[in-house]
Amino acid sequence: MTRAMEKLTLTHAMARSLYGRREYNLPSRFLDELPADVERERLRPSSWSSYGASGQTPFAPTREPSDIPSLQTGDSVRHGSLGEGVVTRIEPGGLVTVRFAKDQSERKLMLEYAPLEKI
Repeated sequence: MTRAMEKLTLTHAMARSLYGRREYNLPSRFLDELPADVERERLRPSSWSSYGASGQTPFAPTREPSDIPSLQTGDSVRHGSLGEGVVTRIEPGGLVTVRFAKDQSERKLMLEYAPLEKI
């Protein structure tokens, strides 16, 4: 706050997803210490229902359809950062569940975006 020359905007997320769970947060207690003459504006919560309504896709797939591997349950795969794993489930829409050997975690990944390679 001490370095803001003309305008300072403070924001706070009332709720957010963290590790697959919904977390609810209280505003910082320091906001109550601001002088009364500071302009405050409460924004309306945004909604995913209008997200991308302009007709543009917010996220473009990182891979060409020809680069997406054809997988079956039980196939071994390699992910760029998660390492090697085994496909345990395939769902419609290109969603796959992979159990990774490094930490035995299961992750749901979208084939269009995940850097998976069949091994």
